[in-house]
Amino acid sequence: SSAAVYGESLPNLKLTEKSQTNPISPYGESKVKMEHEIREFESKHEISCIILRFFNIYGIGQSSEYAGVITKCLEKIKQKKPIEIFGDGLQTRDFVAIEDVINAIYNAMQSSNSGTYNIASGKTITINELVNKMILLSRKKLEIKHIRAKKGEIRCSHADISKAKKEIGFSPKINLDRIKELLEEIR
Repeated sequence: SSAAVYGESLPNLKLTEKSQTNPISPYGESKVKMEHEIREFESKHEISCIILRFFNIYGIGQSSEYAGVITKCLEKIKQKKPIEIFGDGLQTRDFVAIEDVINAIYNAMQSSNSGTYNIASGKTITINELVNKMILLSRKKLEIKHIRAKKGEIRCSHADISKAKKEIGFSPKINLDRIKELLEEIR
């Protein structure tokens, strides 16, 4: 599943698996519907299912088709082009490295638990802070352009991952300092 199921939340509010789902995009709505279908199937057939709600995944090899802000920013740095930020850049995201996501999936498959789990780092950063960090680490002088905010974009996204830690042994190991490695890949 996806963090998109939550829709908009209050700043500094950590989203738990019990937080209300209120998607603001067709994508988020489709994920809520699929979660419902899984729970019905689970109940009807008396089997255990696990739903993982992934937050903002990043990592080496991410396709441009599904690229998030980190991959798009890396591409602009590589091309030495201005980096565009939608809106004021104060929107927050909870990024999680693909390696941590893979470990979460593995742990979930090994678990005998049934439930829904947030998979994220449990830490947030604003898009402005992220872009400035990436430019600083790249040691390039690049312009930042703020453009019109996207309609339906979530303003704040911050996961509480304590349930995943406790019940499926999820423990993210990679933090955003990993961006340095990603930048070295494009040099």
